Amino acid sequence: MITRIGMAPRRHGLTTAEFQRHWHDVHGPLVRKFEGLRRNWQNHAILRDGEPLLPWAGFDACSEMDFSDVAAMQLAFRADRYPPDLKVDSDYLIDKNKAAPMVAQRIHVSGTIDPRAVRLMTFMRSAPDCSERTGAALRTLPAASAAMARELYLSLGSAAGVAGLCGFDAVDVQWFDRPDSAERYLLSAEAREHRHALAHVVHGVERLIAQVRVVM
Repeated sequence: MITRIGMAPRRHGLTTAEFQRHWHDVHGPLVRKFEGLRRNWQNHAILRDGEPLLPWAGFDACSEMDFSDVAAMQLAFRADRYPPDLKVDSDYLIDKNKAAPMVAQRIHVSGTIDPRAVRLMTFMRSAPDCSERTGAALRTLPAASAAMARELYLSLGSAAGVAGLCGFDAVDVQWFDRPDSAERYLLSAEAREHRHALAHVVHGVERLIAQVRVVM
């Protein structure tokens, strides 16, 4: 199983709330038309006063699409198989010129995952020539003490023939019971220690506190 994480800014003129409503209510059902799609989750930024809890990560859409393998994903995205109404809606919803997808292996590290919980997602770019070391370092890193569960998404990059689909090299996902639990962790000495452990291999991060909307 592979996961395609799609990331893109919303179209100019849409508020975050308008974007999220359309993404879930209109766009989500259209995505079900993809051939071979095994799972689809939307990661909606949790809002406070209409804005995400954390500084904007550079994208509003953050979707996860599971396929059996890279070949099945590539077949689904072929121009002659891509659902026409989905393409039209994507043009309305997002700025596709600034999309940055990532094809990854999803690893369940610890705990019990409850899609109703809150996700702290840390999107990481490796230091030069350190992508393999990043994965190894993340596998040995402990989860936050307050986290309910932890997952990793490690980019397959060109190793699976998906060159160009590498918005990030890794995504660390920790599940919390509440948004403020995730915020407290980010400001804690524990979080600083975890960041220190990755300082030699990770040279850039973006973060998102999100609620999952399960499409299928």
